[in-house]
Amino acid sequence: GPFGQVLPAGVKRDWLPRGEGVELAFAALDASVRPGDRKVWLDVLEELGVGDEELSARTQALIPLLATGDTGLVARLAPKLIAQAEDGVLTELLLASLSATAKKARQLVLRAVLERPRPQDAEELAPWLTMLAADTDKTVASLAARLMERWDIRAEAPPEESELLGLWQETPPVWQVPAFRPGTASPEALTGLAAELVGRPALVHDVLAERFLATANAVAYGDPAAARISLRGLCPSHSFIDFIVCWVQGEPPRYGFDEADERIWPPLPARDYVVSLRLHKLPCLLSTPSMDDLSISLPDLAARLARYQETGTAALEADLFLALTRLDAATRTPEVVEALQRLTVPVELQSGEALPATAGQIVLAYLEDPVREPAFAVDKYGHWEKTDLTLPDSLRGFPNRFGRYVYELFSIFPLWGDCALGEVRWDSEVYHEKGLTLRQVVRRAAPLPPSASVNLLAAQRSTTPDAAEDAMRAVTEAWERGLLRPGAADVAWLDWSTTPPSNLAALASALEGIARDGMLSVVWPLLDALVEDSLKAPRLLAGTAELVELIRVFLPEVENAVARGGAQPSVLHLPGLRALARHGGSSRAVSTAQKVAALLPPTPVKPEKEDTAAPEMDPPFDVVWPVQPAASPLIDDSVAVAVDWADPEAPTKLFLFTLTLPGITDRVFQVLNNGWYYDLEQEGQCKAHTAAPGIAVYTGSRDNQAWLHWDTERGVMAVCQHRNWAQGKDGPLEGVRRPPLPVSLLTVIIGLLAQDGDAVYFAPRLLRKCMERGEIGAEMIRRATRTLLQNPVVSPAKLVRALEKDTKLLPVLWPMLTECVKSAGALVAGGNPPPVWVNRILDIALRCAPYLAEAARRGLIPAEEARWQGLQDIAASKSKSTAVGKAKKLLAVL
Repeated sequence: GPFGQVLPAGVKRDWLPRGEGVELAFAALDASVRPGDRKVWLDVLEELGVGDEELSARTQALIPLLATGDTGLVARLAPKLIAQAEDGVLTELLLASLSATAKKARQLVLRAVLERPRPQDAEELAPWLTMLAADTDKTVASLAARLMERWDIRAEAPPEESELLGLWQETPPVWQVPAFRPGTASPEALTGLAAELVGRPALVHDVLAERFLATANAVAYGDPAAARISLRGLCPSHSFIDFIVCWVQGEPPRYGFDEADERIWPPLPARDYVVSLRLHKLPCLLSTPSMDDLSISLPDLAARLARYQETGTAALEADLFLALTRLDAATRTPEVVEALQRLTVPVELQSGEALPATAGQIVLAYLEDPVREPAFAVDKYGHWEKTDLTLPDSLRGFPNRFGRYVYELFSIFPLWGDCALGEVRWDSEVYHEKGLTLRQVVRRAAPLPPSASVNLLAAQRSTTPDAAEDAMRAVTEAWERGLLRPGAADVAWLDWSTTPPSNLAALASALEGIARDGMLSVVWPLLDALVEDSLKAPRLLAGTAELVELIRVFLPEVENAVARGGAQPSVLHLPGLRALARHGGSSRAVSTAQKVAALLPPTPVKPEKEDTAAPEMDPPFDVVWPVQPAASPLIDDSVAVAVDWADPEAPTKLFLFTLTLPGITDRVFQVLNNGWYYDLEQEGQCKAHTAAPGIAVYTGSRDNQAWLHWDTERGVMAVCQHRNWAQGKDGPLEGVRRPPLPVSLLTVIIGLLAQDGDAVYFAPRLLRKCMERGEIGAEMIRRATRTLLQNPVVSPAKLVRALEKDTKLLPVLWPMLTECVKSAGALVAGGNPPPVWVNRILDIALRCAPYLAEAARRGLIPAEEARWQGLQDIAASKSKSTAVGKAKKLLAVL
């Protein structure tokens, strides 16, 4: 965001040549992932004077950006590029531009192309234009039909049964995991493995990494000089590569973690570290896998310890620790137990001391008392998280390597289920290790559980270019190995979160590709489950239309599978789609669902409940509305708070909070927050800038900076020149206890919930932090909401979106709903129709109505507030607004 101001300023001051600035801006645009960032860089290009001709010269480079479907990008660039494009790229340009799903963007694209003569390859557009000619938006449909007529493009007929691709294939049987084979222990093989390892996009502890370590150890044990020559081309990178480079150079391993005590490193780096110290002294590595899923058989571990006993080598604690966590207890036999009992191999700690028990005794004890896979629980943010790992009694005397964040659990505990797989944030994170990690995960022996199944599929929607191929190969390999079973994917685990899923359009696109690769039986039930999930949200989730469209496209394939006995007739029940068809409304998702539902065979449908029936409370009331700790008394600072736009023309509009302090008449204090909130969260103060009263624009600079905090001794809001006011200097606040936040500053925090941009992410986090401290309770929410609703720039619909995403905030945020309804009711009582924004308020209230009603019954909502002042006025309105019906339903439930 703000960095976009740097390039134009640099060019304006002649610090940067314009041409170089333009190149950098285009590079930044190409690298941007978020639509908001792309918008900033488009503004920068305009400010640098980049015209239509310069844009047209880069058409080929901009086509991939248009293909992202970013509505704002398509609307601003496509018409200009289409007007100037050569015939040879016009069709490709048009196909990329029509990926935008917003009707306004499609209308702009079609209007622009209507001015162009027909290109030679126009027939390639037939499928797209046929679909658009049947669009529910009449303008889009009319423009597409006109273009087809003008360019003489015939509508493409729907595929006949003979054209079906047979995408519903028989599920392959579960595979047998291959044995781990390190390969030839030669210097040449070691060089090849090193080259392959460093040539990958990331370093992951997978089969290749273990093969490299095992081969490096084998070569070094026989001929250290040859191993060093083979590896002398390695450069420091991270993880075990750094340690191996140090061994090659004859230097002590560099610390990659806590230098103070390497003994408490997590299992994988600890193993890498101790192995690198003695790479040429170990007859073998105890933690080398037996199978490609990285598990170790008990006979293999016993055989390795026997070699240690023969050579008089002590087992290294970190190497043995990892071997134990990878151990497959199912390979236990009486013979191997007897062999372990005879072994007397000592176990050496990194301090040089030996454990009192031998390696054989420790292995046998661990078999009876292993590390237990912890359960999953939902944290306060609605994310599935594992509970803490604990060290069993069998490992007493070992360093607790679970005391800090432990990563790559899929490699440490290859035989675990959700816990090991859940550590891989396959959903929203875009990181280079993703593809390689997924490919290792699908080398497991057992089919993927519901959580991993759904997130393996969802991972395809957010990958870096260098990880995309491996990520997709992981899906194909999981299917071919029988690990990805139809019906296993459970949307309850999507993105490892219980909150409504996001980015459904991108997920639909990824699922379409997977289905077309022959995995329709896996994708099909997931499509309908996602539609059901969307229906549970206060309003249909963005991307629902794309999911329904996929159901329409693949329906003939599924019907064909049912007809030939390859699928059960129940796969055509589609309860989610049928419910959406009954949902009402004219959205594209609903209209498409109605068309598809008309083609489906009849199936028993449970009768819908009467509108007046209160929905069941699931989860139970005490889960959503736990006992709340008493909030701290409010500190009424008598500061007036007003809100306006900092810059109404900015791509991302930020709030400008103006604070008027009592007793100060010559100046006001402006607060603008675009993502830095450490002052409010950690220091109990707020950065502001002074301005003359009545100034409506932001005047912030270093010259008029001020810091506000509540002076508990004097009972007033203090204004300080320095951030570290306790010591009279700049820099972080030190040396004093964090002051409490008064009403005005808490109002700013609550108001940020309605701000766009990065506030969508950081404002809820800041709110929760204040709730945990007891600074924000229901009374503070009531006061702040009343203040904020007096400012037209504050959208009530945006103010409540944190509650829309997390109903567990309801015990504190419920006054937002009652105050917004009261405000809307006042407008209706004054003769106005219900405001548009009240629909979103009522949707959330309806979703939470059983909990709100029960809270009122228990006295957790005061009787006066439980009357829902204004709701009766909305319900009695003669307006044709859908808010009237929603208000009546809410009244009936409450």
